[in-house]
Amino acid sequence: GLPVFGAFMGIIADQAVAYHERERKGMLPVHDTGHLLILNCPTPQRVRDIAEEFRADPQHQGRAIYLVTDKLDQNPLSEAEIGFVKGSPIDEEVLNQANIAQAATVIVLSPDYGAPESDSQVAAAITLAEGLNPGIRTIAECLDERHRYLFTSAKTDAVIFPLRMANNAIVQVSQDPGVGQYLDRVLANTEGESLYSTLVPAELRTQGTYLEVARALLDTGVVLQAVMNEGEMTMELGKREVRAGDRLIYHAAERLDEHQLAALIGEA
Repeated sequence: GLPVFGAFMGIIADQAVAYHERERKGMLPVHDTGHLLILNCPTPQRVRDIAEEFRADPQHQGRAIYLVTDKLDQNPLSEAEIGFVKGSPIDEEVLNQANIAQAATVIVLSPDYGAPESDSQVAAAITLAEGLNPGIRTIAECLDERHRYLFTSAKTDAVIFPLRMANNAIVQVSQDPGVGQYLDRVLANTEGESLYSTLVPAELRTQGTYLEVARALLDTGVVLQAVMNEGEMTMELGKREVRAGDRLIYHAAERLDEHQLAALIGEA
C-alpha cells in the first residue's frame, strides 16, 4: 500500500505545482466577483502602489485585484498581493478570462509613458471594457490632454492626467509652503484623512444651499469641497441648492454612507 499511497501523493503534488505555475503565468480564469482590474503595467512598482492605496481604504480591503498585461510572462508580484492574467487588454477573450462581466472597477494605465500612441491604446481598452460590462466603473490614464475626446464616446467615468497633475503639484509646492504636506495627507488612503464622495440620498428633505450644509458638516470634522452632478462640478457652494442625486466631494477621516450623510445634514 505504501508505494501506491506514495504515487498518489506524488500525483497530487505534481498537480498542485502545475496549478501554481499556471497561476503565476496568468493562464487561469478569474472566479472572483466585484474585483478590480488593472490593465497594462508601465512598471510593477506602479501597480503595487495602486493596489496598496486601493486596499488601504477599509471599504475595499478585501477586494481581489488582478493585473492584465501581455508585456510580462509571469506575475511581477506575489499572488497574495495581486492576481495575474496574461494577455492583451484589448483582447475580448483575455478580458473574459479576467471575468470582466463581474468586475466592479477597471483602471487602465498607460502602457508606455514615452509612447505617443499610449492614449489610443488606453481608449481602446476602455471601450472594450465598457462594451463587455456597461455597469463597470472605468478610470483611464491619459498622457496628453489633447486626447481627452478619445474617451468621450466610451463614457469613461474618470480620466486622469498624471503629467498635468504632477506639474501643477510641483509648481504649487514651490510657490506655497505647506501645500506639499497637505497634498501628501489628503491624497493618501494610508495617512488618515482623505478625499471621499457620497451621493445625496433621495429621502433627504433639507432645504437651502450647500453653504449651509458645509457649515453643518464642518462641526463634525467634514470639510465639503465641491458638488458634482452629471459630470459638472461646482465649488460655489452658496449658489447651489441642495438636491437629491448630487455627489458631495469632501475631506474627512472616513467615508460617509448616504444614511450618515442624511443624519448629519438633515436639519442644515
